[in-house]
Amino acid sequence: MKVEVLIVLGVAIAAFVILGLTLFFILRKKRKTIHIDEAFIENLVTSMGGRKNIEEVNVDNGRLKFKVYDLDCVQLNDLKKWSTAGVFVTGTSIKMLFQYDSYTIQKAIEKLN
Repeated sequence: MKVEVLIVLGVAIAAFVILGLTLFFILRKKRKTIHIDEAFIENLVTSMGGRKNIEEVNVDNGRLKFKVYDLDCVQLNDLKKWSTAGVFVTGTSIKMLFQYDSYTIQKAIEKLN
């Protein structure tokens, strides 16, 4: 009787491990390199009032968050055209969501320094 219990337990553990590994390989995401059009980055930076007006660029909950020096230099109507979920302004911070990966956009803007 003990041998049968050990066999069943061993089979159950093996099945659990196989199921776990299968789910791991199916569900893991492969990070793809996304090429963003340079014109998009240039237009975005221009709409922000130029690179010198951008104090900081971060990603906040998947949204791109800009902190600008002068909000009056920002062309909000142009930003609304490119954002997929609107433009949210709080003080000198502007949050937007784009069709591209936010981290990729952030890196592209930081390279402009």
